Amino acid sequence: MSEKNDYSILYQRAREEWDERIGSAVKEAHAWKMFAFLALLVSALAVGGVGYIGAQSKIKPYVIGVKNDEEIIGVASVEKLPTSQLDALKVRELEQFVEDIRSVLSDTEAAEKAVRRAYAKLIPNSPAQTQIAEAFQKENPFERATRELVKVEIQSTLPLSDSTWQIEWIETVTDRQGALLDTPRFKATINTQTIQPQNKTQMKQNPLGLWINAFNDVQIK
Repeated sequence: MSEKNDYSILYQRAREEWDERIGSAVKEAHAWKMFAFLALLVSALAVGGVGYIGAQSKIKPYVIGVKNDEEIIGVASVEKLPTSQLDALKVRELEQFVEDIRSVLSDTEAAEKAVRRAYAKLIPNSPAQTQIAEAFQKENPFERATRELVKVEIQSTLPLSDSTWQIEWIETVTDRQGALLDTPRFKATINTQTIQPQNKTQMKQNPLGLWINAFNDVQIK
């Protein structure tokens, strides 16, 4: 049996297991099981359900202002932040999301963290979750990292509406020795929903409650 078929079987088994345990946490994957890591992660989120959407949150996220990395200068509820400040936080979260799903890192642990952080912002069973899962299966970032690395540089982030954003970025692609291979430019339209965190895990992973419903990207250069 080929290695490709081995991974297909592993993905199917993982999906069946998580279908029986809806809502359970994603198991920690070993670094050397790179394909298994993505298969399990995609599977777990695909069956996570959307029952929590619209439920009344009992957790209130707060923003803490810090000066010089040590002095606390203010504390405010996210719900009471001025629109300009809240939008600035959303912009950073969306830019981080793009960096997490498009970067290719040499450090496996850092790469796993980036993938988990990105998936924590995706609405289960949403178009964005499906598209990104398919993209990762088609071109596994861990496998790609054995050949080349990708650094993402955000160029602009603009609101198209209250819930839709457009982001442009450049990817610097190098080989493992650092030689430049390509610098493609991309643009994406991201549709979001605001759903307040429902538990401590969601508070930690997605404190703003900024969930991504649709992600459509295209190479423009």
